[in-house]
Amino acid sequence: MQGNKSLKDRMQEYKALKDRMQLNEALKDRMQRNEALKDRMQGNKALNDRMQGNEALKDKMQENVRE
Repeated sequence: MQGNKSLKDRMQEYKALKDRMQLNEALKDRMQRNEALKDRMQGNKALNDRMQGNEALKDKMQENVRE
């Protein structure tokens, strides 16, 4: 027949739980940084698309000048 867990066992479980909670917080922080990075990448893609549009417009203007 097994009795109640010893104080030592409960303290070890508490420490393991505390460690897991810290890891979860670190993971949450990484996920937030990844979201911010994803937003920056979308902004960079939009800027890149605008720059390509500007290049196409510049090429068209040069063609019109030549004609």
